[in-house]
Amino acid sequence: LVLSSLDFPSLLKFYGYTEEPPFYILTDYMPNGSLFDFLRKSPDKLTPTHRTLIALDVARGLEYLHSRNIIHRDMKSLNVLLDSNLRAKICDFGMVRVKQNAPMTGLIGTPHWMAPEVFMSIPTYNEKVDVFSYGILLWELLTSDMPYNGMKQVDITIGVTNGTLRPPFPPGP
Repeated sequence: LVLSSLDFPSLLKFYGYTEEPPFYILTDYMPNGSLFDFLRKSPDKLTPTHRTLIALDVARGLEYLHSRNIIHRDMKSLNVLLDSNLRAKICDFGMVRVKQNAPMTGLIGTPHWMAPEVFMSIPTYNEKVDVFSYGILLWELLTSDMPYNGMKQVDITIGVTNGTLRPPFPPGP
């Protein structure tokens, strides 16, 4: 369990688990749920300062993971939880992988946030796939919208791998 070996303020804190049914993993309680849900249900409660702090929390968490040669591989707003102060913690370490010379598995993660290298199953991808996904998350923080909303996964895959599909920048002032 990778989570048990990680200790950083922007990562969900692990306390323990049960070995017999019902199985549980004990972590911090995050009363505001996922960033994904919060952006869709209560976007007005996220001030520009809150959004900036969330972006910094996630960036620091990814920096910590990458400094330990860990690739999250499923970075998305659903895997960012918000505490009572609307500070963010990265969660769901089920797809993490230690960076090494061995080939990496393709098509890992969620298409709406997936980097082109993962779509194309390039066996030598690295932590940059998390940075791509973080960029999509930043777009979500800016727009409070779902990336590629309403598109089929196959169309997302084709567009992202061809370099012809990226979330549109919202109109500026």
